[in-house]
Amino acid sequence: MKSIHLLLLFAALQFPHFLLSQSFQSRGTGGGGALFNPSVNPSNPDEVYLPSDLGGLYHTTGSEYHVVNFQEAITSAYGKVCFTQNNNIRYALLYDEENFDMRPAKSMDAGQTWDFLPGDDQPWEDKLFIFNDYQNPNRVIWTDYNHLFYSNDGGQTSAEKLAAADSGTGILLSGVFFDGDNIWLGTNEGVLHSSNGGMSFSLASFSGIPSGEVIIGFGGGKANGLTRFFALTGDPGNVWATNMGYNYWQTVRGVYTMDNLSGNWQPKMTGLDIDEDFVVWLAMADNDPNTCYLAGSTQYETPIVLKTSNGGDSWQPIFLTENNQNIRTGYAGDGGDFGWSWAGFPLGFSVNRLNSQQAIITDFGFVHQTLDGGSTWRQGYTDPQFDHPAGVESPKKQDYQSIGLEQTTCWQVYWFDELNLFACYTDIKGMRSEDGGTTWSFDYTGHDQNTMYHIAKHNTEPLWFGATSSVHDIYQTTYVTDARLQPSYKAGKVLFTSDKGKTWQTMRDFGNPVIWVTPDAMNNDRLYAGVISTNPTQGGVWQADGIGNPATATWTKLPNPPANNGRIFNIHSLNDGTLVTTWCARKGNNNSVFSDSSGVFVSTNGGLNWERRNHPDMNYWTKDLVIDSNDATQSTWYACVWSGWGGPANDLGGLFRTKDRGLTWEKITEDGEFHRVSSLAQIGGNAFLTTEGQGLWWGNASDADPTWSLLDSYTFHHPERVFKDPFQDYRIWVASFGNGMSTAYLINGDANESAISDSKIKVLGNPTAGMIQIEITMEKQEKPSFPWWICRDESSGILVKSRWTRAPSDWPLKHRA
Repeated sequence: MKSIHLLLLFAALQFPHFLLSQSFQSRGTGGGGALFNPSVNPSNPDEVYLPSDLGGLYHTTGSEYHVVNFQEAITSAYGKVCFTQNNNIRYALLYDEENFDMRPAKSMDAGQTWDFLPGDDQPWEDKLFIFNDYQNPNRVIWTDYNHLFYSNDGGQTSAEKLAAADSGTGILLSGVFFDGDNIWLGTNEGVLHSSNGGMSFSLASFSGIPSGEVIIGFGGGKANGLTRFFALTGDPGNVWATNMGYNYWQTVRGVYTMDNLSGNWQPKMTGLDIDEDFVVWLAMADNDPNTCYLAGSTQYETPIVLKTSNGGDSWQPIFLTENNQNIRTGYAGDGGDFGWSWAGFPLGFSVNRLNSQQAIITDFGFVHQTLDGGSTWRQGYTDPQFDHPAGVESPKKQDYQSIGLEQTTCWQVYWFDELNLFACYTDIKGMRSEDGGTTWSFDYTGHDQNTMYHIAKHNTEPLWFGATSSVHDIYQTTYVTDARLQPSYKAGKVLFTSDKGKTWQTMRDFGNPVIWVTPDAMNNDRLYAGVISTNPTQGGVWQADGIGNPATATWTKLPNPPANNGRIFNIHSLNDGTLVTTWCARKGNNNSVFSDSSGVFVSTNGGLNWERRNHPDMNYWTKDLVIDSNDATQSTWYACVWSGWGGPANDLGGLFRTKDRGLTWEKITEDGEFHRVSSLAQIGGNAFLTTEGQGLWWGNASDADPTWSLLDSYTFHHPERVFKDPFQDYRIWVASFGNGMSTAYLINGDANESAISDSKIKVLGNPTAGMIQIEITMEKQEKPSFPWWICRDESSGILVKSRWTRAPSDWPLKHRA
């Protein structure tokens, strides 16, 4: 039975100025972005960490994932968490913002807080691999590109134990086996051995692996008097320290075992075809010398897993993707919205160190797990109630619900009406909801580009326009050079829909990325689009006329500002016909210095001429510009700016305000307070400020000297934009660069709280694994002055909100949610 406690909140109807927030709830289908190096807690198989290359460290102890608060942990493709038998002590590779690299860290409180290890005395060097002794929490090993370090005091100190023989190749540390004072390390230079608890290491003089092969996977298991090592070998030409399985194509050369330290490796290839099975990962449990797994890809970039249960004498494929034979799927799979080739080759694979039956595989979008040694698998990225059975094709265009594993980028959340929403995404293109944002699907046609960036509505007609591109992450850290924004596969379109996002049609194929669309405020039959190209005849602002019939609209390229390079970003059309635009960052392919062509450019004659109106700090990397919704004259604007790296673009980031349409500007964040401000959203009396790496902040942007406070209930480091839900008061949605979208209700910090007696509460359909209904009966004297109630599940702390649906004059009142 659920334990329910009902609270009424009494507050003014005006949007609160001082904010408290319930926990943000993830929304979406789940998945869609790369995941690396999964790790499972041997003492609690429900506890799993999944690192993402976009910084989120995802953690679950059961049914849902949560992002570890960025103030404690930001990760990367090299991120990894290591458990010990002392559940409070854990190690990880985490991102150090001060040194701009990955470093070994330790938690003493089961992952609640993390501190970088004092023993890492070279914090400026990126660390690539970390392993620890599960039985002895004081022993931990890590590497940078060319050096291997060992600590036997929990990371307080460390000593270098190996320097790479070839500094170009570096050290690839693929596995470690601890056995008391004996420690065995599998590297591309051979097996490193210590017999004195790590005081000294030397290369073991093992034979049997041909000279043209190097170790890329290593593991060991011990039970019943048998110690067995497994080694996976690869082509030396395809092996280097930072090759995390990316160069998988025909890299594998062999699999070998060694029993009881005989000193001689024995080939074990039965059932493995190295011309077809491009395996790059090896994993096994410490206590099972007979069971080992190999993971990789076919030549068609379909993930594969092979297993031996007889010490390597034979290998069998166990991740059977054809017709999803033994895999319970979500939206990805054979026949699904995304096929197995979209998942691609594995980016991580691990086995429970104390249970060889539990294994986890991650790839470019998804995670799958087995609890029975590979006999069956199930997806782990979307709510299991939406699973599709094994042995059948995954159906397309179904609804799904998030479990918090949202590891890709969302640019915009858009409402066609109260129930119909569309979210613009990178890689997975976009998703639709028909129930107000609870469940989401890929139930649409006509949008075939990698990314949708922006949606805008026709001023008067039920027509909507979308900006799409084959190039993702435009104007983010690594997407500011010509080569990145104009690759060989560059493409982009303006789309339109008349059925609320279910069917998209091409309005104009530009053959170049399109990042923005906006209608003309004074001309209902005109639209502007932002197209990115190094060709000045293509890149810049385009004007479409006759948009009431999108298929026959005529397009005109407007002139660019002087010396501008086509790096258009935002386009705003003001009520008097003024066009306000931002133009974003540019670096040459071989030049570390930013061009000074960014900034705010204004046209008062329909885009025929442009005037630069920006603070000098905006010359290099201007992001979103926001027109103050509280200023009826549209004279107050906010410009968001990123600092660059290299030359005059350094240390310029922040938020700027003008009250005279860009003629003069003032910086309204402190110098050094924010290094990169992405966007600003005004909601009631508050402004929400999004940053790269510093989270979500709020304050009053209209104050003469605004004070900004971290909204610490939002735990991801890189929110992109904030949107007010137009149909639910006090609700915001946050789109992020790497954590999808999430939503929360904001309430007044001065709200009063009172409990409702149990006799007036009826819980319907309880117990249930799904949704319950709560019916409240209130007398007239209990009439609330605020139209919301909050329900707290005492066992989980989850907050649920709803509002009164019957007229307050109709008493006694019953409310059901």
